Formats: sequence, structure tokens, C-alpha cells
Amino acid sequence: MKQQWIIAGLCLFIAQASTFAQTEKKGLLKRAKITEFNAQSGSTMGLTVMGEQADFLQLAPNSLLAQTDLTDYTKTGGFGPMMQAGGPISGIHGLYVGLQFRDEPLNGFLRQPVLRLGFTFMNTNNISASYSRSTITPYDTLTSSQTGAQTLVDSVFNQNINMNYQTQQLRLDGALIFQTTDKYRFSFHTGIGVSLGTAISSRTTINYWEDRYISSSDDEDNDEDFYSYNEDGYESVRETVKNKNGFAFTGYIPVGFNMRLGKKREFWKHLNIYAEMRPGLYITAIPELATQTNFGLTSNLGLKIKW
Repeated sequence: MKQQWIIAGLCLFIAQASTFAQTEKKGLLKRAKITEFNAQSGSTMGLTVMGEQADFLQLAPNSLLAQTDLTDYTKTGGFGPMMQAGGPISGIHGLYVGLQFRDEPLNGFLRQPVLRLGFTFMNTNNISASYSRSTITPYDTLTSSQTGAQTLVDSVFNQNINMNYQTQQLRLDGALIFQTTDKYRFSFHTGIGVSLGTAISSRTTINYWEDRYISSSDDEDNDEDFYSYNEDGYESVRETVKNKNGFAFTGYIPVGFNMRLGKKREFWKHLNIYAEMRPGLYITAIPELATQTNFGLTSNLGLKIKW
């Protein structure tokens, strides 16, 4: 519900800003005017780093799961199967307006650069670690009534721990955009941009789950294994800890491909769809830990209305 109110507030703010920018005071030349509205959504890769148990002991010092003795566990990576959306691929959504500046000598407006200003909301997974342990014990021996062949049956007990530190960030975003001529249906753009904001929600989530099953292998001439799961043996525990909120900064280079949906009909002439890549440097301050710096790549699809 909080996110819905935030998004609604941003939409209202941009609408009011657009109305104000289009209103020209008598006797005063406008220095800039809003000529486009952008909405885009996508994902960012490269923001998640593989953490250690010591990191999560600082992020969640009172967690019982974080204090688990992991001596016999194997570190399996940072992205466990129980991790929720916003994991190694982080979601990003944005609302922007584009402004063109007045060309004083000609008393008109410069076609470029366009100053793109707005808000970005990001759901990021910053630190992750996964550990697992398997215990195999003999369970039974099966003997074929026809051939007399014997098959060993083992009891397998798996234990898994997945730890994640996630944030939801709200940012101010600005970029100078340079675009090839837009008199054709297709065009390209690039530029330079920055975004700065703060985390509005930070949390550490630790999941523990275990399962038991029996595994029987046939003789050496048959490479297939048979697994029989015991559903009653499945167990899971989840802990969530609220963390302090830090700031975030990104410097990026937008590179995009734009397609105008129409060339003749007035409505479609103003409607554009585009794809944009944003390689950039992402800096996230985590109050309980050190500042995190990553090179990330954002991929967005956007809708643009230009007038």
C-alpha cells in the first residue's frame, strides 16, 4: 500500500510540474518547456554481491538462523532457490519529463540536448549468500525376486540456508539526452545521467529449509536413479529483520533505440516506444556495513509521448 501511495504521488507531482511548465507568464520568455513524457520499466543486473556469514551477523545480530554453525556446510553461491523477486536481477521503474531549452539568438527552442528529469523506483538485492549440507545414511537393501539383484537404498537429509539483504530505493533522476533526427520512424539516443536517492525500505531475509527423501540406485548397468520424496519431512523457517536506510547514487550512460508508431496520423505521430541500456556505476551506502560499489547494467523498455 505504501508503494501505491508513493507512485500515485509521483504521478500527481509530474502532472502538476507539466502544467506549471506549460504556463507562460505575461512578458516573461520561458527558458525551457516540457516536450515529452516518459515511462519506463526494466531490470538491473550486477548489483548483487556474494556475502559471507559475518556480513549477515552484522545485518541481523539477533537472528538465530544467522548464528547457525556452518562448519559442515558448503557455500553454494549467492542466489538460493527460495529467493523472491528482486533477486540477482533487480527491478527498476521510472517516470520522467523531457525539457528543451530556448535558443536565445533565434528565439526558438533547441532540438537537443533534452534534459530528462523524474523519479526512479528500484527494488534491489544487494548481498546474498547460500549454504547447504547433505547427510546420507544407509536405509535399506532391496532384492529383486526375479533376478536376485540387490539395490542399496539411502536416506538423504538436506539442509539449506539462504541469506539476502534487499532495499527499495526512491531516487531523483536526471540525464542529458542527445538524439538523432526524429523526422524518421527510427532514431537513436545517448547521453549522460545521474540518479541520487535513499532507501525507503531495507531488510535482511534469512530462509532455512530442509527435506528428507530416500534414494535408490539400480545396478551398474543402469545409470538412472530413483528418488522417493517424503513430504512429511519438509520443513522451512523464515526470519526477516528491518535494517537502517542508507543513500544510493548512480552515474550512467543511456544508450537507446526509439521507434515512432506513426508518421501520418496525428495521435500515433506523438507516441514512441523505445529500448534503453544503462551501463553505470552504482553506489549504495549500507549503514551496518561498508559502502557497496558495483558496475551494473540496466535494461529498460519505455513509452514516450512527445509533442
